[in-house]
Amino acid sequence: IQIKTILEQVFRETDSLIRWGGEEFLVVARFTDRDNAPELAERLRSTVEEYDFDIGDNKAIKNTCSIGFACDPFSTQNTKVLDWSQVIDIADHCLYAAKRSSRNAWVGLNTSESCIDEELFTRTLKKTQTLIESKELQLLSSISDHDKVQW
Repeated sequence: IQIKTILEQVFRETDSLIRWGGEEFLVVARFTDRDNAPELAERLRSTVEEYDFDIGDNKAIKNTCSIGFACDPFSTQNTKVLDWSQVIDIADHCLYAAKRSSRNAWVGLNTSESCIDEELFTRTLKKTQTLIESKELQLLSSISDHDKVQW
């Protein structure tokens, strides 16, 4: 319930806020410039970190979150190369990279146009670091040392 309050504070009324699983949420921020995704992720991360979660009996705790994101369409050159469910899987891949690497962090991926092929989805999930090193994928993260992001 309190995460819902935070999500409503950070995102717009027109954005879709969805409880995706037990402690996972999906935000669809339509008509948002993809260049603003890191700013939105940081705003969410810092808002959760600063929030006092009421646990009853006049007690509060602090908490943090891990965030993964990917923009849909994943490629602006070929908007059909991945469907929306594959983009969500890439965002989930980024979420788990944030959890493994640092916690209280966000990780996102963008594609370069040289990366587009029919194997893009599989290659993104299985060879992420290689694609980043070859500049076929762009890593965006609150983790300042990108070498510490664990895929």
